[in-house]
Amino acid sequence: MSKIKNLVLEKSDFATLKTFYKISQQKHIGTALNKKTLEQYKQEFHNARLSYFTVYKDDKIAGYVLLNLAQVIRVQLKRIVLDEKYLGTGVLVLNLVEEYARGLGAKSLWLDVYANNTRAIRLYKKVGFKQYDVGVEGGYEVWFFEKKIQI
Repeated sequence: MSKIKNLVLEKSDFATLKTFYKISQQKHIGTALNKKTLEQYKQEFHNARLSYFTVYKDDKIAGYVLLNLAQVIRVQLKRIVLDEKYLGTGVLVLNLVEEYARGLGAKSLWLDVYANNTRAIRLYKKVGFKQYDVGVEGGYEVWFFEKKIQI
């Protein structure tokens, strides 16, 4: 478990997936996220390479983070989704993710994001992610970012 201020990042259990699904359907998410069914969430949960983490703020679920830990040296941030009531805590959540990855011995965090997701891109740049590539996924332009982790 990682904690900063009143924000906690904790390994998720299967029961929280329905809450994650509901959060990902909120209006503020829009087209920023590739929408998944609850069944797809369940399949991801059972994928040994992927780990869901619940973000708690004052003991309430504020959102979730999905990490790909297949390469511990270079951890992939697959998803960060916050409940609309907790928008504005993204910097703290990313700091928690970085702290967790550092504890694993990771040298960097990387992610991809739709090019039209300007809110997320501003957040990633704000905490030190640097763009290193551009690609296409499902017909959408995707930008790749990485952040070196200081030991």
